[in-house]
Amino acid sequence: MDLPPLAHTFFDALGRGDRVRLAGLLSPRGRVGADGWSEECAGDDFAAWWQRVHAGFHGLEFHLKEAVPRRNLVFASWRAVGERDGPFQADGVTVLSFDQDGRVDHARFYWEPGVFVP
Repeated sequence: MDLPPLAHTFFDALGRGDRVRLAGLLSPRGRVGADGWSEECAGDDFAAWWQRVHAGFHGLEFHLKEAVPRRNLVFASWRAVGERDGPFQADGVTVLSFDQDGRVDHARFYWEPGVFVP
């Protein structure tokens, strides 16, 4: 399975704020967490939360700087750009693990605290 294109698809869904598509990219038992969160959440809960966050931006895009595959993992370095009370830019790293069907089984985001809030 070619994982970097799957990572690009995941980040494209984030940039579009597409709750349905994002939830569909996560496995039924998928979990998502971020640095600074007290606990991980289920994929559907993350997709709903992300839709609320995304609504505060205009033209949000994620650009993968690097997507390095290892077994069923992709280590993704990215930059998000858009508008939010003026120009917005944030850099981060995400580790994605994929199940045998090519869906995200686990995602762990590392970004500066307070960057993405609803």
